[in-house]
Amino acid sequence: MTKNIIRGFKLLYLLFFKNPKKLNSEKLEALLRSRVHAIEKYGTIEETTDFFSMIRGRQLYHEAKKRQMLSLDEEMWCEKVLFGKDIKQEITELTENHQFNLFDIIKERRSVRSWDEKNLSLEEFHRLVNVAKWAPSSSHRQPWHFLLTCDKDKIKIISELRGQKFVKNAPSCIIALINMQAYKGLEVNYTPYLDAGAAIQNLLLMAHNMGLGACWVNFGKMEVPDDKMEKTKNLFEIPKNFQIVSIIPIGKLNGKNPIAPGRKKTTDILHIEKF
Repeated sequence: MTKNIIRGFKLLYLLFFKNPKKLNSEKLEALLRSRVHAIEKYGTIEETTDFFSMIRGRQLYHEAKKRQMLSLDEEMWCEKVLFGKDIKQEITELTENHQFNLFDIIKERRSVRSWDEKNLSLEEFHRLVNVAKWAPSSSHRQPWHFLLTCDKDKIKIISELRGQKFVKNAPSCIIALINMQAYKGLEVNYTPYLDAGAAIQNLLLMAHNMGLGACWVNFGKMEVPDDKMEKTKNLFEIPKNFQIVSIIPIGKLNGKNPIAPGRKKTTDILHIEKF
């Protein structure tokens, strides 16, 4: 009897005091992905899943769907986890043709600091971001955003603000951003940068596969003081809750890809059972 009363109060609390309508879209997205990921990870609709966690997930899903915030892939994923629907996921975007062996792409990718004058096309930018978004992220938050600029004046300004002269010579530059509202507590000091790094690496590997040259340039608090960071965000009208993590000058190679420096022996850095 007491258990049922407690469950009833919990349900009322969810329905009336945790109304997802009060959430802004960015917070709603982050909470939904995190909740569905946790349900998928620790239990399914067929197995033991916390009743209230499932109710909360469905609340968030219905609100996100009402706002038309979800891709078809995400809708199918949510319906599979939250409602147990047997859905055969179809590929909704064009699959990239792999020109090289994956190991070759990883091994041959280099930081490039010299380009020809041709701008990155919108189609190329779309392909790069399409690959970046398939990186893993904590609690499946997908907190990353990518902003492209081909404006020479703006590129010169961010080159000066960062203190890296070669950046101004790039025909295009991608700014990698993280939505900090997706995180809470102490994880804001650490996790966002792991998530960003995974997506950026995907983007860099795809750039090499496409015959592009790019350079991963840190653009964090250690390299860019607050006043310069604020100038950069104002320059591109970036919302306050987004953190610039890196800038990636990018374009067509001007000459040959630089030769990769040697690497340590694999046996020197691997350990089994103990260090």
